[in-house]
Amino acid sequence: MPRLPLRWTADIRAPSLCAARQTTLLRALAHLLPTDKGYVTLVSPLSSPVSYTPATLTPPQWRRAIVYVAQRPAQANGSPRDYLRRVTSFKANAAHGHPIATSHSDYSLSDPIAVASTWNVAVDCWDKPWNQLSGGESQRITLSIALSLNPTVLLLDEPTSALDPDTTLLVEDSLKNFNCLWITHSPEQEKRVSSACLSFIRHPTVSDAYTVILDQ
Repeated sequence: MPRLPLRWTADIRAPSLCAARQTTLLRALAHLLPTDKGYVTLVSPLSSPVSYTPATLTPPQWRRAIVYVAQRPAQANGSPRDYLRRVTSFKANAAHGHPIATSHSDYSLSDPIAVASTWNVAVDCWDKPWNQLSGGESQRITLSIALSLNPTVLLLDEPTSALDPDTTLLVEDSLKNFNCLWITHSPEQEKRVSSACLSFIRHPTVSDAYTVILDQ
């Protein structure tokens, strides 16, 4: 079972024929897809040697600690500000309320509107209908909301695919202190952000099966 240390960003590599499995892996880790077998353990990044699994937390608590950010955010009804209100009203998200401590003692990314503005998102975008936003605006707004939850782990499915190079660098800088599993198809981005790599290797004997290997 791959084990990642504190403060890591792991890129996920896969052959082109099984690229969809990268997204499947992230969704399974976020407990958004059922799994037949296997387990995930999340260990508190602070001194307390406490570990958690999807069985010891409610699904909302688990998804609050391990936040999945899709490449193409689902377009909810209303505006991003409406969506933000709904997200922050959830019991598991209220007052950053989940039992897994994080190491962000001085957390400076709790205001997603302010964070998104540093990524060149105009404030008035938060009051526009989702379908009036560009793909890049939707990506940045969704990611800024994810950061505001102060998650223990971010599961990122090509989070900057719709951004220009300069804005991509701004987003990467904001993510540098987070634990991330990051799908990217940019070798240059992989070099900038990754401290480890999870590689899908075709199983030598089982048809259409892959093993995930951790390289650090």
